[in-house]
Amino acid sequence: MLDRIESNDRRGGCGVFTHLDGLRMNRTTLKLMLARLGSRKGLLLSGTIAWLACYATTGLSDDERLLQTESFVYDLQPDWIGLRTEIPYTFINRTGRTIYLVNCNGVFSRYLERENEGEWKIAWSPLIPSCLSSPIAIEENAVFHDTLHVWGAPPDSVNQGPNFDLADPTGVYRIVWGTGLTSFDAYAQPFGPLIKLDWRVSNRFTLRR
Repeated sequence: MLDRIESNDRRGGCGVFTHLDGLRMNRTTLKLMLARLGSRKGLLLSGTIAWLACYATTGLSDDERLLQTESFVYDLQPDWIGLRTEIPYTFINRTGRTIYLVNCNGVFSRYLERENEGEWKIAWSPLIPSCLSSPIAIEENAVFHDTLHVWGAPPDSVNQGPNFDLADPTGVYRIVWGTGLTSFDAYAQPFGPLIKLDWRVSNRFTLRR
C-alpha cells in the first residue's frame, strides 16, 4: 500500500461517517434552503451550512478535483458476460491534514456515479471484503496512486456480480470515494469524521463501447 503514496506540495473535515453520500443539491436548492433559514437562529444556520458542505457538491471545476483520472475516455471491453475496464487515477491530498482510508487488506470503498440531466446516480460499485485492516494514511500534500478495476455484469444477471445498473452503461461518470476520514479510531463507531464530498469525487470521464 505504501508504494502508492508519494510526497507533493485548505483544512477541513465534517460530520461523521454516514451513508448520506448519495444526496446531491444544486445551487438553486441550496439558495432556497439558506433563504428560509436566514431569519432563524445563527446556530441553526451555521449548522446547516456545515452539513451541506459535507454532503453536497459546491461546484468545483474538474481540474480542481483532488481525484484526477489519467484519461477522460475509457473503453469498456467485453469479458465473458460482462464488461471491464481499468481506470488509473491519483488523489492529491490538499485537504490540509492527513486522510485515513478505512480498508480491508488494501481494498476500500470506491464506486462509479453516472451523470443524467445534471444529477448523479450510483451506477456501479465493487464487492468489498468485510474485514478491518490498519487505515491507509495519506499525509498532507502527498499523492496517492490507485487503479479502479471495473468489471460489471448486466443488471439482470442473477449469479454474477457486481452489476452495472443499465444494460448499456455508456455515459459520463465520476469516481466517488466512500471513505476518507480526518481521524481514525478502531474502537469508535463511526471510525471518524468524513471529509466533504467535493474532496472525494473525481473529474468527469466517459465510458464507451
